[in-house]
Amino acid sequence: MPDLDILTLRSQITNALSGQIGNYVYGNGSTQPALRIESGTEIVDDSGNPLPAPTRVAGLEVVIEPYTNTSVLLYMGKEGGLEDRYRITLKQHDRTLSVSADFTTLFKSLVRLGQPISAGPLQPRTSALNRIEQQVLFVNYQR
Repeated sequence: MPDLDILTLRSQITNALSGQIGNYVYGNGSTQPALRIESGTEIVDDSGNPLPAPTRVAGLEVVIEPYTNTSVLLYMGKEGGLEDRYRITLKQHDRTLSVSADFTTLFKSLVRLGQPISAGPLQPRTSALNRIEQQVLFVNYQR
């Protein structure tokens, strides 16, 4: 299981979901694609700089969380390593659409990276709890 850096993963997601990713809308009216890397409590851009919080999200949002399940690997007489996992959450903010097709498209694209992939259950939309539909993919790798 080879190393997988966050920018390669982000690029793969962007290519797979081209035209499907929604937008973050900010207070000044500006927008940017709703694809973010969430590192701890900060939301950062590709350079690791903090991003302001959007006022709303339109359409499909993709959140990448690195280092969600770190395990130390030790080998007898050999150098060890770290096994880790990215958590990718697809969130559909448009109540007329579902994450299902985008989830399938992304899953098929990520399989080509050669990393072990697993999926979490679909969390359905509920108006009573004001919850959006979302589903999670986990991508395992070594670093």
